[in-house]
Amino acid sequence: MADGTKRGLPSAAEWIGFAALAAVVLLLYRAGGAGQGNAPVEIGLPLPELKVAGWINSDGLGRDELAGRVVVIDCWATWCGPCVASLPTLSAIHQQYGPMGVQFIGLTDETGESMIEAFLSKRDGVDWPIGYGAAPTSMDLGITTIPTLIAYDKSGRVAWSGHNPAELRSVLDRLVLQ
Repeated sequence: MADGTKRGLPSAAEWIGFAALAAVVLLLYRAGGAGQGNAPVEIGLPLPELKVAGWINSDGLGRDELAGRVVVIDCWATWCGPCVASLPTLSAIHQQYGPMGVQFIGLTDETGESMIEAFLSKRDGVDWPIGYGAAPTSMDLGITTIPTLIAYDKSGRVAWSGHNPAELRSVLDRLVLQ
């Protein structure tokens, strides 16, 4: 060092400070910080091809199987507190609108199939298809914040997107009647 003193490894306090700073930066980035904002998915965009590593509760879904249906995509993660907190509400909405032909799909960028299955086994009513390893689809959708819900109309275009599952009911009422 310039003053001639010898500097060793960082202290425990320095490591903790660095780790805390890194965690804050990661959270800001994942939450749409760094100037990206919390913009939902653009209305009118078409449903992209669902590029995932694999499926839980399904053999797989593509645009052909979803054509002519109202589709709800939930972009989520097991480690996301708001995502986990919204699952009971989404389960109730799924129970109400699933029989009306609304297709629910969960997408997570996480890749650990057995870990996700273990997580889901502790959640009642989460029996819709879950695509894991969905980072390519998340990028195609421009997802910057989770949870993000996206409702597609019967023509396969984004009709609504947001973060509050309670708003989804009125959107689905409108889309199912179209």
